[in-house]
Amino acid sequence: MKNGDIGAYLDSLTPEAQETMLKMFSGKSEREIAEILQNEVQALKALRLDRVRDVSDASVSFVLFSEESDDGTVRTRNEAVATFTNIGGIWKSTGLY
Repeated sequence: MKNGDIGAYLDSLTPEAQETMLKMFSGKSEREIAEILQNEVQALKALRLDRVRDVSDASVSFVLFSEESDDGTVRTRNEAVATFTNIGGIWKSTGLY
């Protein structure tokens, strides 16, 4: 994503996640898609694996932490769950949720 490599990004996804992303990118040029991918990564101040959520031989889920803020009144924490599925010995992302 950082390099805007659309093919590598799509190859890292499960077939279902690829279909979802292709629908989302419908009507956009390769340049526009590459910029979207790059902008998503550049917007992250940090991205770290916070904890493993679920593990099996076929899938694994991680909680990813990207940002935390505390203004003295409200504390917020941005997290997403990343799930990967083992397809033919290759781990593919189902996307972030």
